[in-house]
Amino acid sequence: RRGAGGHLHLDGAAVSDLLVLRYLAVAEGNPVLATISPRRLEHQLTALLERGFKGALFTDAVSAPPARPTLVVTFDNADRSVIKSGLPVLRGLGIRATVFVPTGLVSGGPGGTACVMSWDDLAALLGEGWEIGSQTKDDARLPELDDERLCAELSESRAACERRLDVACRALAYPRGATDARVMAAAAEAGYVAAAGLPLRRVHVPLRLNWPRILFSSRDT
Repeated sequence: RRGAGGHLHLDGAAVSDLLVLRYLAVAEGNPVLATISPRRLEHQLTALLERGFKGALFTDAVSAPPARPTLVVTFDNADRSVIKSGLPVLRGLGIRATVFVPTGLVSGGPGGTACVMSWDDLAALLGEGWEIGSQTKDDARLPELDDERLCAELSESRAACERRLDVACRALAYPRGATDARVMAAAAEAGYVAAAGLPLRRVHVPLRLNWPRILFSSRDT
C-alpha cells in the first residue's frame, strides 16, 4: 500500500527506507561490469552511511522492514573475491553482508569451481557475523524446472548449507532473479523465510519471498 509521500509500505514501514544492494565480485582492474573495485565499493557504501543508512542482514531486514533507513549488502555467486577484497572493506565500515551460495559449485567439492568460495571461507564469513543464504544447488533458472527438480534445487541446497555450516539457512537468492508464483510457493515449502529477486523492467512491489534488489557496479557512484 502507499502512504504519505507516495512511498510503498509493508508491515508499517516505508519500503523506501530499505535499500537492498546486489553485488557479484570485488576486484581491482577487472573490466567486467559486474565486478566492482574495493575502492568503488567503499565509496558507494560510505556515501549511503553518510546519508543515515544503517547496515542489516537480508533476512532480518525483509522479515521486519525497519522504520529507519536501512542498507542491506548482498553478494550473489559466493565469489572468492568477496572474502579476499570485499570483507576488509565492509569490516572497516562496520557493515555485515549476506552471501548467497550455489552449493553444488562450492570450491573443493564435487562439481566445485575455483572462483566459488569453499565451505571454510563461508564459515569464516559466518564468524564475522555475515549471513549465508542459498542460491540453489546448481544455479539453475528455477521457472524452467519441473516440480521434482525445483524441489531438489531448493531443499538440497538449504540442507547442504545447514549441514556444512551448522546454522539455519533462511534466505534464498533466485539465480538471475528468475522466479514466478510456483517457484515462490516451492521456496516457502522448502522452508525459506526470505528470498532475493531482481528488478526486471521495473521494480516490483516487494514481497518477502521476492524482494527486489539494485545491482550496483563499477559504473555507479
